[in-house]
Amino acid sequence: MNNDEHMATLISQMSNAQLHIRQYLDNIIGDPPVQMVLDAKPVSLTSREYEILFLKFIGKSDYHTFKYIGKIHGNMAEQTAIRFKHQMFNKLKVYSNDELINAAISLNLINRIPESFIKKDI
Repeated sequence: MNNDEHMATLISQMSNAQLHIRQYLDNIIGDPPVQMVLDAKPVSLTSREYEILFLKFIGKSDYHTFKYIGKIHGNMAEQTAIRFKHQMFNKLKVYSNDELINAAISLNLINRIPESFIKKDI
């Protein structure tokens, strides 16, 4: 399997996972709050914020998030990862990990795997 086929497979799996998670959240919490949909404005995340969002999306704890990113980019303090997460809380006007994920899904922010997570030498 070449890189393009591998990437297509990963994106397809991501889309399927996103659909299942969206359906699961809809069953649990119903439709996203109307205010969130009405106030939806383009949100710009840094590459590091996006990496942290993706790891939170797949269920990683703060501890595992900073450990994983530390392996990719060099050492990262746990408080640094938490600071990035709270910057996203402020950007998306949310107060918990669950609200962060719900907002990310509603705003279609989870639409790709961060490039830094994909090995280039596959």
